[in-house]
Amino acid sequence: MVYSGKSGESLWWSWFDGTKWYGNIELFNPMRWPKPVPMAECALSVELEGDTLHLVYVDGGDLYYSSCNVGNPANASLWQATDWTSPALVMAAPNQVDTGDRLNFSTPSLAALSSKFSGAASFALAAQCNQNIYFAIGTPPSWQLSPVTSPEPGETPVVAYGPTMVAWDKVFYIFYIDWGKKLWYCMLGDNGDFQSIYQIIASSTPQGQNTPAAAVFDEQLCIAYTGHGTYSDNLYFAYSDNLPRLTVQITGHLHPL
Repeated sequence: MVYSGKSGESLWWSWFDGTKWYGNIELFNPMRWPKPVPMAECALSVELEGDTLHLVYVDGGDLYYSSCNVGNPANASLWQATDWTSPALVMAAPNQVDTGDRLNFSTPSLAALSSKFSGAASFALAAQCNQNIYFAIGTPPSWQLSPVTSPEPGETPVVAYGPTMVAWDKVFYIFYIDWGKKLWYCMLGDNGDFQSIYQIIASSTPQGQNTPAAAVFDEQLCIAYTGHGTYSDNLYFAYSDNLPRLTVQITGHLHPL
């Protein structure tokens, strides 16, 4: 795992070998590489058919990439912060069209793709910028991100917290929370083309105030999220019954926007 330190001034790295945790090592700074800004947000993933960790993080509002080939050492404690590659700029944050003010990326999310999906070891990358979801598929660090838009008026996602993304059966499911604290997900096809958008309705209408987490387990799509208001100290869980292509039946009812 990669995480922001207690003071929020850098990123740190730890790992678990099934018995013991190792690491808690500061990344990049030991080699005098650019040190992430305070409260750097990050996304970590691993190749489905390899042994390399891939990291995307936010520094000064821009997206950066680094990787670490961990291999299979006899002793996991031998991994070092210096095993990570020097960070490379993925994409600088754009300027707002009407004012020219510089915007910031936040909450990146990575989804590892099988070579059967794209013909090469690649990843889908999603991130928030100015309430929009930016998305791209590519081989790191060569992502060409662009905003996710819908051809139908009023269906383009507007994000307060998120996104969180998972890939399943050549469909990308991107979860987020809107400014009304409601949970949503949109679906993109295997070329990143917009498919549909839905509000998540479980046993009650979920509301949250932080970026949700999502994963596929046993052919079910699972999400975890914090509550809102009186329930902000609670964690909640919801899941789909199955994952056929381009449809997800969240427990309860599915309400389109």
